[in-house]
Amino acid sequence: MDQELRESYRILEKRLFHEGRIVTPSFNAKNNMFPFFQAIGLKPFLTLNKPICPIFVVEFYHSLEVKRNEEDIPYIEFKLGQFTFTLTPSRLSQILKTPHALETFYTSEWSLNSLDDHANSNYFGPKHDIVKMAITTLRTTRAQLLRDLNKLYIDDIHPDLKGWELFFKETFFCFIDKRNKVKACTAYMLYYLTIGRKFKFTSIIIYRMEEVIKKRKGLMPFAILLTRLYNNILDTNPQAIVPIARFTYNEHVIDPLDIL
Repeated sequence: MDQELRESYRILEKRLFHEGRIVTPSFNAKNNMFPFFQAIGLKPFLTLNKPICPIFVVEFYHSLEVKRNEEDIPYIEFKLGQFTFTLTPSRLSQILKTPHALETFYTSEWSLNSLDDHANSNYFGPKHDIVKMAITTLRTTRAQLLRDLNKLYIDDIHPDLKGWELFFKETFFCFIDKRNKVKACTAYMLYYLTIGRKFKFTSIIIYRMEEVIKKRKGLMPFAILLTRLYNNILDTNPQAIVPIARFTYNEHVIDPLDIL
């Protein structure tokens, strides 16, 4: 791909929804993902393959607020017309079908050292060396040996885990920047996956959403995942969808229910 075409795609990436990565049966089989995701309660993420409702995603992020209770636990509020929805991590876990475990962590930093002073550092569990030993291969080239030991790159990750790393990045965090590097919290997610240890993914989603709305730029993440939330609202409180249920496009009336 020539540079001009590459830049045009990069501009588009910054203005689009981020649906996430769809897992095909062949990808699942090649990376042997099923038993590991089943062990940590994230098996439903391997079947994410639903059309999104763009106007719902836009309305969701337009009104989204991340708040905290008296125990400093984050929760979200958003509006649809005159209706306000409040979702705690536990309720969101039920809707999105994610495990409601005790351990949670999130950081946008790249270095593993950044986790040492993190507010939730007690949840990161083992020392960094144990994590690196479990998910990486030995560095052999001169370029690799000159790197910071606490910053991981894609070519550091064990070949069997590269598919998982891609899936976490695309579906869980919806990152497109620095594709050759691995986020610190992604490294721990890979480690937890390999040892079958559950973590509270819903809180990670909320932290990531908070990061996105604070920046007010970039992609709107979790578009496919939010389809589950949209369907839940349709089932439990359909009148809340009425304000956004019909909109016009090129003089034709489109019903989002049709694309779901």
